[in-house]
Amino acid sequence: NTSKYHSSNFTSDERTFIVSALQWKGKDLLPALDALRVLMQHADAVKTLSEDPKVRELLLAHLGDPAATKHQLMLSLRVLANLVARRPRADQERKQGEAPQDVVQFISAAVAACTRCVDTKADLPVRTAASVFLSNTICWIGMNKVKADALTRSIVDVCIPPLVSGGGKSNMLYYLLVATASAARIKPEIKAYIAPKVTGVPAAVKGELTQSVVEALADFRKVFGI
Repeated sequence: NTSKYHSSNFTSDERTFIVSALQWKGKDLLPALDALRVLMQHADAVKTLSEDPKVRELLLAHLGDPAATKHQLMLSLRVLANLVARRPRADQERKQGEAPQDVVQFISAAVAACTRCVDTKADLPVRTAASVFLSNTICWIGMNKVKADALTRSIVDVCIPPLVSGGGKSNMLYYLLVATASAARIKPEIKAYIAPKVTGVPAAVKGELTQSVVEALADFRKVFGI
């Protein structure tokens, strides 16, 4: 019952079960990842699980697993997208942009691990889930003015190649365009880092585009003056 997610408790026994379930293999792992995705919407669960070193370790392992199926990758990325969007933030992070270094390091490792997931050879739902995760992470950095320039650069370095190649469907392109344009708005130095790399994007993003992509592309061109 999600109507109680804002006020119900997430118990230590439930935490122990989730950590155990995340160690299942093959198809058995998928419902555990999907449960974790939903739990990232639960106020107490996301606080407990997003800060848990074992949960972080297992998520990174599932994302980086060379033998991971497309379903494992997609669900791992959806968990991460929800985690970034929903994890609680202390005043020091929200007001001063000083996120805990262990959080920045964890998200940086996840960004590095998802690089292969936006490759044109990856399955489309995987690529789209990766794009949402990257976009959510840039949104977190921008809204909280998080001091994480290296992470911001690493994200745009993942976003730009599929944009330049033009390889992607509408949903994926939308999130990559938004993430890259939003990153440029964070700091002039970040914009200067991105600008020379994206001059070919408007010509590459073509075909039958949804209205949301058309609008995102127009904003992208405005941000970079191209």
